[in-house]
Amino acid sequence: VLGVGVNFRLPEAQGTQIDQPWTDLWQASPVAISRNRMAGMLIDRLIQACALFATERLPPFLDRWQQFDGLTGQPVRIMQGKRSIDGIYRGIAPSGGMVLEEASGINEYHAGEVSLRGDADL
Repeated sequence: VLGVGVNFRLPEAQGTQIDQPWTDLWQASPVAISRNRMAGMLIDRLIQACALFATERLPPFLDRWQQFDGLTGQPVRIMQGKRSIDGIYRGIAPSGGMVLEEASGINEYHAGEVSLRGDADL
């Protein structure tokens, strides 16, 4: 299962209802692009990425992930049912698990709900 969410052009009134910083492609892009063209380009790249992942798994993606991973070093909370684990996010492992630095050491997690809201929740 693969899901992608894109704020293409969020109406300003709707943006005022969001309780955290946000943006959309309309504001962020120096060039206007049609929604259909953007969707087509995104689907094309996703098909290419899925084909590469099917043959080579995660390793070809790790360097690029680290290049754009803006959450490294941030506090997170993982919820696994009634259990919650707090720590500092340290990226993803070659296995695809999330690496978390906890008081007990470095651990890897493959399941759970992750809160990235920072110290407001932690």
